[in-house]
This record gives sequence, structure tokens and C-alpha cells, in this order.
Amino acid sequence: MKDSPEVERLFEIEDYAEDAYEEHKAKFLTDKLIDDPLNPGTQITQREYYSRPENKAELRQRATDSYMREFQERRLGIWTGKTGGRVGYANAGPVMGQATPDETMPEELGGISYDELRARLPQEVTDDVVHLLANSKEALEDFATIQTEQDVANFNKKYGVNLVLPAEG
Repeated sequence: MKDSPEVERLFEIEDYAEDAYEEHKAKFLTDKLIDDPLNPGTQITQREYYSRPENKAELRQRATDSYMREFQERRLGIWTGKTGGRVGYANAGPVMGQATPDETMPEELGGISYDELRARLPQEVTDDVVHLLANSKEALEDFATIQTEQDVANFNKKYGVNLVLPAEG
């Protein structure tokens, strides 16, 4: 993250990190009932589950992952969600670290076409890379998480392409 000028600029804004964390944490602190792993056959709210000391790290990880997904969607220019307020507050999903498809790849990323990607990505991203991203969810997810030059090199090696991203201005 330190290698990302975009992120560094965000964290220069007073209270940004704390406000962003609280917003994303709220997505998981709901009154939705879940099975209580400590008391089989009973249910508790997600808020109760995450208030337990042993589950604080999981909440922190999920809130951070949620923030990073949003950041990467916006960075790719394909953010389709709404912002602010209580948007998505009630959509917390499963707990206990169970990955769901939207935790690894937002749905709007999964079905994006070549033409949509080509229109949204800089011209420095060559057509062969855009085709790869349009046809491989794994490649698109890997692309969305690129932060450093080393990430670019790893992407190129893994997929046999020559991705060159534009220099930060």
C-alpha cells in the first residue's frame, strides 16, 4: 500500500482512515441472525458475534477487505455502487471467514466485456491484456490488486503478457 500514491493521498485527508474503516465495519455489525459457533443450536446477531474479543481480528480483516475491494473497483473505473450513508449496511453476508464469490470478486467485475474494459482502461494497457482480463476472472482479480511494479512483473510472468501501466501523474 505504501507504494500507491493514490492511497497515500487519501490518508493525508484528516480522519479519512478512521472514517473509512468505520463505514466498512458497519457492513458487518448488523442485527442479522447467525448460528452461534460457541452454542450450537442457538443464534446471535452479527453484532454480538463480532463484539467477542476472539472475533475482533476477523471483523478488522473483513472491513479492510471490503474497503480494498471498493478502492480497486474505483481504481479500475468500474465502480457501480452507491456511496455514503448506510448503503449496503444490511448486506453483511456470512461470517466466520467463509469466502463468498463477492468477497473474492465483485459481481460487476465478473461479467464485464472486452468493449467495456477497453473503454475504461488506459490505452497503455494493450488489447491482448484487455482480452485476457475480459476472459479470465482470475486475471481480472489479479489485475485489480496490482499496487507495485513487482505486482506488474508477477502478473506478466503468471499470464505471459507484457502489461505496462501508465506512470502516476
